[in-house]
Amino acid sequence: MKKGSMKGPEWVTFLISLALLLLMVTYLVERCLRPPSPLVHVETTVGEAKRVGPTEAPEELFVVPLQVRNAGERALSRLSMRIEGDGVMPYEIEIEYLGALTSRTLYVYARGRGAGATIRAVPKFYRLD
Repeated sequence: MKKGSMKGPEWVTFLISLALLLLMVTYLVERCLRPPSPLVHVETTVGEAKRVGPTEAPEELFVVPLQVRNAGERALSRLSMRIEGDGVMPYEIEIEYLGALTSRTLYVYARGRGAGATIRAVPKFYRLD
């Protein structure tokens, strides 16, 4: 038997090790070339408004679901947000914890147009976990 020849199991071990090494190098290069994402990326989505109270009220009141989504890779704690928009009296709300890549639904009262309302949730303060 020759000194430099490898047997079947040695080739299998070598190829598996080489594949793992290439995967790790590819992952690290991809992470280095990816543009940096902001630490916090909070998205809001306004849902369908539901009328509250009697329909003959002169000024209609709507409950509007507002979904707040943490699209970042880090969890947030003590997320303080300012809610503002059409028919909404501006106020601040605090979400105690919002995990990475998770969402939470808030309910906001709005007057007037309801379904056509433009409502924004602007992050003001947060801590990264």
